[in-house]
Amino acid sequence: MAAAPGVRRSELGDALRACRSAFIGVGLMSCMINLLYLTGSIFMLEVYDRVLPSRSIPTLVGLVVLAGGLYIAQPFRPGDAFQVNLAEPARYVTLRVYDMGGHLVRVLDERYGGDFVSIAWDGLNGDGEKAKKGPLVAVALVERSDGAKDTLRGIFLFEP
Repeated sequence: MAAAPGVRRSELGDALRACRSAFIGVGLMSCMINLLYLTGSIFMLEVYDRVLPSRSIPTLVGLVVLAGGLYIAQPFRPGDAFQVNLAEPARYVTLRVYDMGGHLVRVLDERYGGDFVSIAWDGLNGDGEKAKKGPLVAVALVERSDGAKDTLRGIFLFEP
């Protein structure tokens, strides 16, 4: 785009125009990552809004497949950490990892006094053996500073 006669173009404006496609790419990737972060919340919203009132098993299966497919793009590996953002500071957080059959794989605890908790998992089960590959369920039991308790759940794909 040519500048009008007598109007000087700035170097900053030229640099920003040259990077326009990079900014668009970064914006699209940011939208995709944020959508992945919201997958668990959207999944639970849809379950409570659509599946429970209608008692529709096909809808539940479809939602599980869709949410699971989105989580496959971001597998959890040994050494990664579960991160929980809380509205209020937690006194204590216990994270329980289950397989899809409901069997307990591992219990991880964290004593903490803040509103952001990060709990690392080495990928081992309660017996010290490598956990099996596949979808797992994480359940965070949160004890807040005022003594109230909350439960947070999420599905993730474990890739040893």
